[in-house]
Amino acid sequence: MKVGIISPSVFYKDCEDEGGPAPHLFYLYSYLKYHNPHIEVDVLDLNYEIGTVTCQQELEDFLRGTEALLQRGGYDILGISCWSTLHFLGSMEVARLYRRLNPEGILVVGGYHATAVPEDFDFPGSPVDYVVKGDGEVAFHRIVNGEIPRETRCQVVQGVSLSLPEVPLLWEDYKYMRGARDIKLWMSRGCPFACSFCLDRLTKWRGLSPEQGVAEIERAYRLYPQAEGIWFMDPLFAIARPWRETFLTLLRERDLPVRFWIETRVDVIDEAAIDLMADMNFTVAMGIEAVVPRILALMKKTTTPERYIERFLELDTYMNERKVPHLVNQILNYPGETTGTIDEAFAFWRRYFDSHDARYTLITPPPVSVLSGQRTGPELVTLRRGVRL
Repeated sequence: MKVGIISPSVFYKDCEDEGGPAPHLFYLYSYLKYHNPHIEVDVLDLNYEIGTVTCQQELEDFLRGTEALLQRGGYDILGISCWSTLHFLGSMEVARLYRRLNPEGILVVGGYHATAVPEDFDFPGSPVDYVVKGDGEVAFHRIVNGEIPRETRCQVVQGVSLSLPEVPLLWEDYKYMRGARDIKLWMSRGCPFACSFCLDRLTKWRGLSPEQGVAEIERAYRLYPQAEGIWFMDPLFAIARPWRETFLTLLRERDLPVRFWIETRVDVIDEAAIDLMADMNFTVAMGIEAVVPRILALMKKTTTPERYIERFLELDTYMNERKVPHLVNQILNYPGETTGTIDEAFAFWRRYFDSHDARYTLITPPPVSVLSGQRTGPELVTLRRGVRL
């Protein structure tokens, strides 16, 4: 038996990808190969193999290249990672190609988009056999082993939440790590907060111990010393203060010559952690999501929105003093947004830019998939010095 795991190219995205091997493919590969060493498992990251698609000619190149890779792979089972809504178009193109080439093959789709709207893959004539919701490692393993009988139409399979020590990472075997400048991995999964737009909301935090986490980073860097950056993909990095302080202290002692990237909340990160990160090359992404109290309340981001905004400004000032690079995420066009709340948000940022030498990255509406049926527009709004809508 030969199993393929594939990440499709992103279609029509007008900003640069962060780069680095797709970590979800690596974790799926590691879990499946570790538990099924007798099975041949191959991985295809089409952003690496072919590239993104931004026009009709690139779409035709993508289809030709993907078809050739699938023919060469000859997979009995194919798992497609529809990681985000941006991967949906590519996922469907790959699915249709695979079904045409292999009418009897087993086709599985997972990822955040599949978790949010599995019905996007369940329609008359769908090429998809299984849609996995949630963590994919155990469900995919069971499908590969024949433990979930195939039906005549697409079926939804609920994933099983794993603790990260249950996913032994096969760093030495993974082809896309060779030469990678950035390495992405999880120290934890799950987030106990209730943000309505997030698929990780109200899930149990489960992670490596600080010692295990630092050991995993050292192992990766020892094998791939060309790496320049470590990206922590945790939905909420280091929620527990004792874990956070122990981990950052141990990491600082290792003195690795790389940069680090985390994502956190302004009511989780604190000055003590910032002091530790100031001694290392950290970039901190703060998911404030909105600067209008009414919108923060609609998002269920916090029960004290005014204080949440104040805390952002306090941490922003402190990180500037400690010279810790940081950025924010903001969602515009959230269901319930009005021209008045957008004006209020822009007024906030104009005041901010008037007093700061700063710029912010992409500000975008949430993907359709994360709003549980509450559709929102596709516009991209970019906010930089001077403000452009």
